[in-house]
Amino acid sequence: MDLLPFASLFSVGGVMSFVWFFEIGLGPIPWLIAAEMFPPRSRTTATSIATMVNWLGLFIIGIVFPTMQSALGDYIFVPFAILLVLTLAFSLKFVPETKGKTLDEIQEEINPY
Repeated sequence: MDLLPFASLFSVGGVMSFVWFFEIGLGPIPWLIAAEMFPPRSRTTATSIATMVNWLGLFIIGIVFPTMQSALGDYIFVPFAILLVLTLAFSLKFVPETKGKTLDEIQEEINPY
């Protein structure tokens, strides 16, 4: 029984750490990419779609996570790690670097026609 208070504090700390690292890492990516990759005339639509896809994905994860946890047990985060590696590979190959570029330069690189 003495470990119970420690375990609950550890759980809260783990959740807070996850939220913090998510928000400084992958959390804002849909909004950042939509804001930098689309021209002003379609930026609001792109941001809306990115937001919808982001929340839909989170909803699906919330629905299937208990089933996945029952099936995978201790290996529950392996599918997420695989998706993260695939996302990294996709980003490195297809998402252009936008640092120090104007919106016109970014648009020219994405759509040269």
